[in-house]
Amino acid sequence: MSATRAWCQASGSTSGACSGNSTSWLSQVNGEGFATHRDWRLPTLAELESILATKRPGTSLGCEQHPCIDAFFGPSGLASYWSATEDTGDTAWVVSFFVGSTGALDKRHSLLVRAVRHRP
Repeated sequence: MSATRAWCQASGSTSGACSGNSTSWLSQVNGEGFATHRDWRLPTLAELESILATKRPGTSLGCEQHPCIDAFFGPSGLASYWSATEDTGDTAWVVSFFVGSTGALDKRHSLLVRAVRHRP
C-alpha cells in the first residue's frame, strides 16, 4: 500500500514542523482495517534501507534495476518514501527507490508513504 502525503499527514504528528496538523493517514488505514489489520505504521529508516535492491558493484549509490527495491516487496514508485525516523524537529529521513540513497527532508514535503505492520 502506498500514498503521497507530507510526513506530518502520514504520521499524524502535531509537533514541530507539523504544528496544527490534524490528519493521520495511518489512523485512517488502521481505522478501516486495511487487509483486515489495524496495526500499520511507518517503517523505520533501517527497515526501508533493508529492502533496497543490491547496489551496483563499485558504487555507493544506485542499483541495476528501477525501482531500486527488491521485487519481493511489490510495486513501488521511482521516488522517495518517508520513514518513521526523524532527523530534527523539522526533518525526517527518506529512502529513494530511484537511486537507492537516503537523506533527510522537510516534513512538509509530499512524498510517497508505505505502511508496514507492527512486528509481534
